[in-house]
Amino acid sequence: MTFKLLPEWLSNSFNLEKGIIQTFISLQLHPGRLSSDFFSGKTKTYFNPISYFLITISIGFFVDDGTGYYLLFIPLSLLIGLIYRLVFYNEGLNLFQHLILSLFLCSQIIILWIIIFYLDKTLQIPRIIGIGVIFAIVYIFYFNWDVFSSSNRLFLLFKTLLAWVLIILGMWGFKELVDMI
Repeated sequence: MTFKLLPEWLSNSFNLEKGIIQTFISLQLHPGRLSSDFFSGKTKTYFNPISYFLITISIGFFVDDGTGYYLLFIPLSLLIGLIYRLVFYNEGLNLFQHLILSLFLCSQIIILWIIIFYLDKTLQIPRIIGIGVIFAIVYIFYFNWDVFSSSNRLFLLFKTLLAWVLIILGMWGFKELVDMI
């Protein structure tokens, strides 16, 4: 019985006609609008966040010659969701919504890194990786600025910095744990 439902689930989860391009464009230009639409139930025009995330990781995995670098975004997205819930607790979102935001944010950063690594491999532009890091940081601040627009803007910048310091410390702790094993 469950095997009969698998094709239907795969079709619904990875339906490319369901707005993968619309989701990408909305996340680039108006992540706040996408998140408010998505959380208010207007999910038809946007791609499933889990599927979007898995597709970007898969593309990154194949573009990066199978090194597995992009698989690190799986625990990273969970860590971002948890820390965003702690730091942005007064934004009226629950843990599940913060996890969805982290999947969308990580997906966009993965797409940025796919482009940066492709440019680095093919065109060998000097300092392109540094430019990519700057773009990722700017996008993270823009994402938070647009999604959490009800907050005091100066306090929002402080909370974003705090969240990313905690995320970096968490990633470092995760790396140390993995190295011990």
